[in-house]
Amino acid sequence: MAKTAFLNAHWTPPEDSGEIKGQTYDIACLSWCTAKSQITPVLFKYMGEDQLVYTVQDITIKARHDRNYNGLPSKEYDCCAVVGGFMKDFRMIYFVEESRWVMRL
Repeated sequence: MAKTAFLNAHWTPPEDSGEIKGQTYDIACLSWCTAKSQITPVLFKYMGEDQLVYTVQDITIKARHDRNYNGLPSKEYDCCAVVGGFMKDFRMIYFVEESRWVMRL
């Protein structure tokens, strides 16, 4: 009991970040989870405007953040990769409770 009280007294959840700004796209993501429960995206697929499915690999993760969007705990990744033939910066967001991934350009 004392151990739990100690942990809860020193851990504070991230502030609520409000709504996600910008256009988001639903993605299917293959991720890897370390022994310490750190989630790392490996590749993802998305449907383009032409209704074709595209795969993005070799993702470089530049930063990771724990966020809350409208009270939903999320993992946010600042990334870059070749998307549509061009190097692009983008964000990948994992909604923990929904087990759902989105990409934001």
